[in-house]
Amino acid sequence: MLFQEEMELEGSPVARVRWTVLALGLALGGCRGSVLSVAPAEAAEAKGGQKPSDMVVVPAGKFTMGCDFKKDEDCSSRESPAHEVDLDAFYIDVQEVSVGEYVACVKAGACTEIENANDRTCTTSHNDPRLPLDCVSQVQAAKFCTWMSKRLPTEAEWEKTARGTDRRRYSWGNSPKPSCENLGIWGPAPCTRATPRPRGTFPLDRSPFGVRDMTGSVGELVADNYAVHYYEGSPAKNPTGPAEKKFEVVVRGGRYTDPTPDDFSVYGRFAQHPTATVSGVGFRCAKSASDTAPVRALAAAPATPAPAASAPALTAGKPGLDAETCADPCALLTLYAYDELAANACKLCKKYDDTFCEMSFPFNDVPACDAYDELRNCVFARFGYVFSKPKWQQQFSKMPWYKPDPTFTEAKLPPVAKANVQRLKDLKAKRQGCR
Repeated sequence: MLFQEEMELEGSPVARVRWTVLALGLALGGCRGSVLSVAPAEAAEAKGGQKPSDMVVVPAGKFTMGCDFKKDEDCSSRESPAHEVDLDAFYIDVQEVSVGEYVACVKAGACTEIENANDRTCTTSHNDPRLPLDCVSQVQAAKFCTWMSKRLPTEAEWEKTARGTDRRRYSWGNSPKPSCENLGIWGPAPCTRATPRPRGTFPLDRSPFGVRDMTGSVGELVADNYAVHYYEGSPAKNPTGPAEKKFEVVVRGGRYTDPTPDDFSVYGRFAQHPTATVSGVGFRCAKSASDTAPVRALAAAPATPAPAASAPALTAGKPGLDAETCADPCALLTLYAYDELAANACKLCKKYDDTFCEMSFPFNDVPACDAYDELRNCVFARFGYVFSKPKWQQQFSKMPWYKPDPTFTEAKLPPVAKANVQRLKDLKAKRQGCR
């Protein structure tokens, strides 16, 4: 039986080949150096020296910042008008600063204690070093970033990291909306009382650049001073906020304590006093790509406890394992079972490509419903499936590894690839909002 999924995609966003769902430093389908390569990011990284292991590079270029008050749902005047901004390349932390990381700075004498550390509304009161830090002021946040040889991101850098260049509303796209299930916010059981979760708990909350927890978790302080109507006359190149210091600085991103999904748009902006400490507001650090100074290395926080079931053992002796294969998620899916990859991608490919060691393997947390279809198409393309849709024909014809085979049928799929295709179908069926 021929593969039918691509027949169902005509007219959907996936028909426009939105491969950005896997732009996490990986080139989908082994296409580094091709039209889908990450060359711009790699070039920016080269100019800035070796990439810090806990940061990702956001390449130089333009994006649309803000929203249109008269057109966009839930857009306020303080976030309007939408305007084009051009940024230099920069690095930004994959994760928000954790309680444990900040404690290390305090112990080193470079940071001051969290004033309300034992307040039950602050993450420090949970005695869990893996939680994102909150109840911290902008002054304290800036000192921590300086101690790390980093800095606070600008408001524009934060928003580009969170939404990419396609004007998405949430870090993962425009749907599904934030919910108890996918972001842990207030809602039905088990979210009747929203609580802070360890960083990276919700795999959906991943930006186009692979940065975690920018829609939910804690809100984040940035470097800019706040002005309600700043966007009406802000610079088009590397804006840094109003020059005049007033009484407020900018806070970006939703907080796990926010009551409704409307509070989680990545273009949302709020304010607080630079010395104020607020429950649910933390930060992450950034670094200019041109800044080659090494960053401080901190001991890793304890890992999230593993599930009771043990991870499947890595199968030895798989053929074709090399740098090219490790750069190609679809190629890996033809060799290894889904569960093997989800549990062991870092161990498997660290020698060739350590990208998987910096973030979760993408197949268990792809951020858009279309991604399941895209991955299945890619797996079938590895075996020469002849696509009937011109756009897919054109897309795959650009891949050096694609060899169309008119005789291809699903029966020719190796057992592992066949099982993985079925697993992707099952995962899509379970995803909220996928049809």
